[in-house]
Amino acid sequence: MSRIFFSTGITFGAALIIGYFDLFIIWHLNKRLSWDNSISKRIFIQFLTSIVISIIVSTIITLFSNSLNQYSESLINVLIVNALITNVINIILIIILEAWIFYRERLLTERRALELQEEITKIKFEILKNQINPHFLFNSLNTLSVLIKRDSAKAQQFIEEFSKIYRYVLETIEKPLVSLEEELDFCYSYFFLQKIRFGDKILFSINISAEYMNSMLPPLSLQTVIENVLKHNQSTDRSPIEIKIFTSDNVIVVENLIAKKSFAAKSSTGTGQKNLIKRYKIVSNLIPEFLVRNERYIAKLPLIKV
Repeated sequence: MSRIFFSTGITFGAALIIGYFDLFIIWHLNKRLSWDNSISKRIFIQFLTSIVISIIVSTIITLFSNSLNQYSESLINVLIVNALITNVINIILIIILEAWIFYRERLLTERRALELQEEITKIKFEILKNQINPHFLFNSLNTLSVLIKRDSAKAQQFIEEFSKIYRYVLETIEKPLVSLEEELDFCYSYFFLQKIRFGDKILFSINISAEYMNSMLPPLSLQTVIENVLKHNQSTDRSPIEIKIFTSDNVIVVENLIAKKSFAAKSSTGTGQKNLIKRYKIVSNLIPEFLVRNERYIAKLPLIKV
């Protein structure tokens, strides 16, 4: 019985040591030499290292056991037999560990994909909800009602630009990226509606370099920032909101002088900015910046090169 317990303890200790080194090798190869890049090279390296580890561990364990109680057989024969047995067991162990790790990573990948899909769905819903909201619709219809009575030609133009806005929202809600040129076309329609509604209380200045027109960004990014400016700043005929949009170093900048409404600080939740940051994270490693400098609000939206 004592021999059985001793042998079991030695075997368990050897298995732990070999298993630890096997996991270390698998982890290291996953970082440096994945299965997708070079299968044959990885198999060769893994097979070679497993043999070396098995021989070293089996030799140490065999010599240790022999020092406690000498084998009746030849020590060389025992070393060779133990090394062969350990090699076979180690190869089986590596296969089991690789299968286990692959299974865990697949489950993790599927879970992350599901979480990402849920996040994308939430963001799409928020975008759609923000763009087709009752306040914007109500204000636009009120403006249209006044225009129909005063200026039928401008009312017709208002309807055309209004339809462009909603067509763009519905067409791009499923797209992860749109070109800056498309986004600007949408913004011109949006500016038109805002100018009809607010008149000279809002001024827009756009200076976009032609080289950036084919660059990409998440759809409705500019509108999110501009809507945020209009929501939190007050304007009058004497002191209009001036929104400047320009490009610089692969970034499109939206800038305005801060003139906060009295309730803006309490009502602001930062939801628009947070959603915009999440949308950028989904499609790139670039992060938009939102900062205040010299009493000016500045939003920097990175342009993505495709």
